[in-house]
Amino acid sequence: METGMKYSFIKIVITIWAAYVCCSCDSLFENELPKHDLTAENAIVDEASSETALLGVYSFLGERVFDSYYIADNAVRSGLVTWTTGTYAEALTLLRLAADGLEVRDKWSYAYQMINAANNVIYYVDKLSDSKFRGNRKKEIIAEARFMRAFGHMFLMKYFAYFWDVNSPYGVLIRTEPASLAVNAKARMTMRDSYNQIIEDLDYAIENGPDYTNCFQASKGAAMAFKANLLMIRGEGDDYANAAKLAQDVIDHGGFQMEETFTDVFTKDYSSKEVIFSRFLSSTVYKQADNKSESVKRMFGGTIGYTAYIYMGSGLNKDKRFSQTLQNIIYEAVSEDRKQWVWSKIWREDGNCPVFYMRLAQMYLIKAEGLARSGASVKDVIEELNVLRRRSGNTALTEADCDTEDKLMTAIYKEILCEVCCENDSEWFTVIRFKSTKSGGRKLADFNINYQDDGMLAFPIPMGELQNNPDMEDNPEI
Repeated sequence: METGMKYSFIKIVITIWAAYVCCSCDSLFENELPKHDLTAENAIVDEASSETALLGVYSFLGERVFDSYYIADNAVRSGLVTWTTGTYAEALTLLRLAADGLEVRDKWSYAYQMINAANNVIYYVDKLSDSKFRGNRKKEIIAEARFMRAFGHMFLMKYFAYFWDVNSPYGVLIRTEPASLAVNAKARMTMRDSYNQIIEDLDYAIENGPDYTNCFQASKGAAMAFKANLLMIRGEGDDYANAAKLAQDVIDHGGFQMEETFTDVFTKDYSSKEVIFSRFLSSTVYKQADNKSESVKRMFGGTIGYTAYIYMGSGLNKDKRFSQTLQNIIYEAVSEDRKQWVWSKIWREDGNCPVFYMRLAQMYLIKAEGLARSGASVKDVIEELNVLRRRSGNTALTEADCDTEDKLMTAIYKEILCEVCCENDSEWFTVIRFKSTKSGGRKLADFNINYQDDGMLAFPIPMGELQNNPDMEDNPEI
């Protein structure tokens, strides 16, 4: 494998474990996360070292591919926002990425490094005696690591696999063993087997994961939420109906809680119980945000040319959430006298800008769409949408507003964009999954004129992987 996944043994940081046993998980994450290469053979010997190794897995989420680029790349590819500088930005817009590009390579590399770190935790914790752990913590640690492995493989699926075609041979290169024990040469799975492997990991996390305590830690509820989202992406057979049921389970039993207003989510940020899963950002990192062009603050603060003219001009600017999503302000690090369009829902003055991988509002959206696609009544569908519309100060939808299939699906589509645009990659899969009322094809074509063929939805496999893994098959040329 291109990423060279051999991890050296580093002394376990006992002070982190002391913080864990004395404080809550929230307090634990207030400390600097351990460097993510702590996960190594012989480093996992007891509960304390297992916890530290697990934190090492989570720490990968601080890398740019899971941070600012996680939000930006698919938003740009969707055509709803533009990124006006750089060759990578142009390639995203054109839906034509280079196999030897740095950003393509980094996505692949960091995802597999995180997966390998998770595999180390899964493998070596499983070998330890149950007596070395308190209560059910051994299974919980493995469950959290399997959630993170699913997160990594799902990330790779979204970028490098033919996720839209469950029968495609171009699935994910699935790694389920530590690199030190695995053979480098390995073929990618079919798309069907890829989905099944990711679901298997999520099901284990649902069954054995910890209850929700904070948004930085995987939980049973988070695993249910990500599985519901994955079923919406797969969209085969009863997937939509099952996604709707799972979404309701998350709402009822996930341990999360909707905020009273849309604004409250973005004033409370990480402390909001609506946030299902996020990444931790240390003060050491976010205090340097103004000087880092790839920080969320700089990228979504106008410094490299993010604009949202298509988003603003698509009628969404009439929604009450628009003024809380985008604001025109002075950001001194960019210009002291010229205002910038800032994505205020994720832009923070102190640099501690959140990344919401998933929040509870998305479960209402998934349930609404899942119900609509599985034959539920208009009344049942708009009931879910109106939960979000009422709390954001918008007028509730009526059955008369959605008296045709096109009107109903358009209402769902607009609600997704108004509620969660530029938080994670929801807008990308929305414009892929929804049909254009103009052409009947993918709605993506309405916003990104460069889209011509589904092969353009996947990145090429990095050149280094093809050179070092003889069993890896590239995606077809566009």
